[in-house]
Amino acid sequence: MINRGFVHKNKSMDMSHQFDARILFQTQWDPIAFELLCINVSHLSATGPEEFSGSSGKVIQVPETLIELSLDGEFTVQCKKLFYKLCPEKYGNLEHLGSEIPSCNMVCATLIEPGWRQCSNCSEAWQIEDYRKISTCPKCNTVTELEVIT
Repeated sequence: MINRGFVHKNKSMDMSHQFDARILFQTQWDPIAFELLCINVSHLSATGPEEFSGSSGKVIQVPETLIELSLDGEFTVQCKKLFYKLCPEKYGNLEHLGSEIPSCNMVCATLIEPGWRQCSNCSEAWQIEDYRKISTCPKCNTVTELEVIT
């Protein structure tokens, strides 16, 4: 999710009061993954990371025209424009948020040689850039933090 407002280098501000959201869905059925792009989000609500079995949508006309998408009533978004894109290549644990998102349950990963690290949870080794301190193990899906040896 991004706020369209920003601060310039000279510290002046562009106060665009608009949120846009990009949401990736992965399924076990074709198309295996698709993305929603929600423009000018006015409402976003989520109740737990559950499995969704149904969805509905409607156009709300009052006080302004909005599109509402609801997944089992547990995840709801209202926005002015909605786009979708099929992306069958975007599946797996590395597509969540780029795997660089910290977790309360992170474990250490050891740099075994340049460009390779090993998970302390399952001993899987994988190739990833050394500058990425946080990465998700491709075998056990555990978020790891690169152990810094001094």
